[in-house]
Amino acid sequence: MWLLGVVVSAWAGGEPSGQWVLAESPEAVQTRIDAAVDEAASAFGLFRGIARGRIARGATWCTAYAFGHEPAAIGWQCDDKPRFELPREDLGRPFVRDYGTGPIETTVTWSPDAVTARFGGAEGGRSQVFRFAPDGTLTLDVAIESPRLPAPIRWTIAYRRADTAGT
Repeated sequence: MWLLGVVVSAWAGGEPSGQWVLAESPEAVQTRIDAAVDEAASAFGLFRGIARGRIARGATWCTAYAFGHEPAAIGWQCDDKPRFELPREDLGRPFVRDYGTGPIETTVTWSPDAVTARFGGAEGGRSQVFRFAPDGTLTLDVAIESPRLPAPIRWTIAYRRADTAGT
């Protein structure tokens, strides 16, 4: 089962905090993700319909993200899903957490320019890299990997700060 993971890049202004919304249409995002899923499923020949369904379940995305931090924890929220919170002392250490679908190994690291989260298990994993720019843009790079896929599935989504997105 694929789960949402997040990688948050910090910039010179400090840790990211606030809300970001899509900077492009939801239809454009879905079309791009559908194309990536179709390309991966095509490697399965006669079973591509079954493969597409399984791959598509992991190809989730959000229309908005909220990021925040406290002295003892970091956190983020995708749309109206439950907020992900992580104590700062757990940064850099693998841990297992049940997100409602069974235990998933999770690793979150923080460096001067990035926070990285990877969620995975024996069936593969998902990582996301959020790159925050000082101008309020946010670029999300997603990778889904599995020993059953010929290559990772990748896509990118653009976001803007909620107060500059024109919504």
